[in-house]
Amino acid sequence: MTLQEAYQICPAVRTVTLDDMLQAARKVSGNKSFNFDFTKTFYEQGFDQLMCVEIIMELENKLNISIYDEVVDFIVNENSKPDFLLQEWRESQINKILND
Repeated sequence: MTLQEAYQICPAVRTVTLDDMLQAARKVSGNKSFNFDFTKTFYEQGFDQLMCVEIIMELENKLNISIYDEVVDFIVNENSKPDFLLQEWRESQINKILND
């Protein structure tokens, strides 16, 4: 799945920011100074499958959104990397420059 496909299936995913994901990961991990390594999977950064589900639940509660099951595995699973967030951040920065 691509980021664009995820947005088509579940537009609410577009509201998830890097900061939102980082706060959720910090809360679930209990590590207030945790920062993502975009070259490593969630598992390599200490998250198991249950913790990944907890991150999704935290995001849904905080942002008052529902993230569809088809998209959940794309966003957060123990074998994925959080690099989609980096891609989204880059797109938002480009759009900000183009619109200013």
